[in-house]
Amino acid sequence: MLMDEIKATDQEPRFHGIGFTQLYLSERRRLHVWHPDLPATISNGLIHDHSWIMNSQILKGCILHKKYHFEFGEGNESVWTPPPKHAGIHAAWFHHGSGKLIQDDIYGLAASSQYIFPAGEFHTVTFEEISVTVVEKTPHDEITQCRVVSHDLKEPEDAYAKAIPNGAMWKAIFEACYGM
Repeated sequence: MLMDEIKATDQEPRFHGIGFTQLYLSERRRLHVWHPDLPATISNGLIHDHSWIMNSQILKGCILHKKYHFEFGEGNESVWTPPPKHAGIHAAWFHHGSGKLIQDDIYGLAASSQYIFPAGEFHTVTFEEISVTVVEKTPHDEITQCRVVSHDLKEPEDAYAKAIPNGAMWKAIFEACYGM
């Protein structure tokens, strides 16, 4: 049962600026809680990819998933790789180039849905109600770092820069997951 897994973890939650609280359930499994009390704290850098294959199961609520691709060349948007976590707060992002972001698809996913999203493809997720997902990561041999799209030619915002009190994150987790 999910609540047993949550109570058994020795991990602390962390807030991701695109709008969810994340709790590591194991090395490869993460709980994501999308709660209106903890909305997105960044506006530039919401669209990103992953260095791993993402298998996401929606347990509660509904999320809106948008898929994109990026055409390098002329354009006012840019792709960046964040600095390694160990590099420190003032480390520079790596700029891959500029071009144009194109939305390919948009779809809603409700509780009991599951989707698999490939490594290296751009996406973003939003929500309108309390939603809970469990994400399982599968490593990808050829892609080692994530990338983030900036809506201008500046570095994206750091998704982990804004500190959210642990109490607020635990409250959102328990409120969203109670009874599951």
